[in-house]
Amino acid sequence: MAGRQARLRAEASKLATQRNTGKALDEFFTRLIREHPDDATVAASLKDSALREAFAVLLVRAQERGTVRPDLTIDDLISMTIGAVAALKQADNAAARERAVTAFRDVLHLRQAKRPAKRR
Repeated sequence: MAGRQARLRAEASKLATQRNTGKALDEFFTRLIREHPDDATVAASLKDSALREAFAVLLVRAQERGTVRPDLTIDDLISMTIGAVAALKQADNAAARERAVTAFRDVLHLRQAKRPAKRR
């Protein structure tokens, strides 16, 4: 797993230098969810502080360029990643997996939804 984490950190750092940061985040997110066999494995990978930081840099740069919804935090993105891995595991064919990948990536780009007022 250490080798995978090092490779993912290097890839995230490289992608963070790309001009199209939204596409770079999509590529990295997609790689994470396709390469991890289950949600526990991706959760363990993302506990690596350097990998988490590299993923956060991708998110922030995409948000600064306006290509990713501004209300997402790195914790939200990690939760989505873990959920996406679990969803792919449940998909029963390649077409269903591709629809799930597309749906999760689309969520990254949705405009910030208005949040209801907090109830007291």
